Amino acid sequence: MSDETSDENEFREIIQRLVSEVAELRAILVDSQTEYLSPQAAARCTGLSTKHIGRAIKVGELACSNVGYGKRPLPRIAISELRSWMESKLVVNCAIEKERKSLVEKHFGSARSKESKGGCRPNAQSS
Repeated sequence: MSDETSDENEFREIIQRLVSEVAELRAILVDSQTEYLSPQAAARCTGLSTKHIGRAIKVGELACSNVGYGKRPLPRIAISELRSWMESKLVVNCAIEKERKSLVEKHFGSARSKESKGGCRPNAQSS
């Protein structure tokens, strides 16, 4: 009987986690259907913290509209701005690329490593 109760509790925990995740996904879906997002919604959509989004707004990296009044700012971020900001942060991990080049040179010689010119930039053209 103890095993049965344990299984029931485990099943309930799984169901509760699934319900919570579905609620989060619904919130993201609703957020993605609007043209402007709050910093909280932008954080949910990007997987970043609300503080991170707020700092990006404060330093001017992420543009937003202030629809608040007086001393109570109410920032709203256009989805297009959020997308552009995220894409501007897109980088290829240079450390991994350097390590890969080092291993290629070590095991295959320098002639092989010349094939992968272009550094850390995406879509780099080799000459």
